[in-house]
Amino acid sequence: MSLIVGAASSAAGAAATAYVLRYLNPRLFFSPHPLPEDQRSPLLARWYRLHSLRLAASAVALAAFHHARTEALSSR
Repeated sequence: MSLIVGAASSAAGAAATAYVLRYLNPRLFFSPHPLPEDQRSPLLARWYRLHSLRLAASAVALAAFHHARTEALSSR
């Protein structure tokens, strides 16, 4: 079960990363002209939410894989 949780968390983190890299980062940080504040603020808020989701997904995946490894080693 731990491996499934770890894999799902890794996939969620990867999907969030892909969205940030393909959609948010180019518009926020690499646009030829600065965005107006009314467009920039919602994008930044979404960027921060997705970044926290990525960090949480990484933490859950790390904990789940560690748990699976610990159980596998203790059953030897």
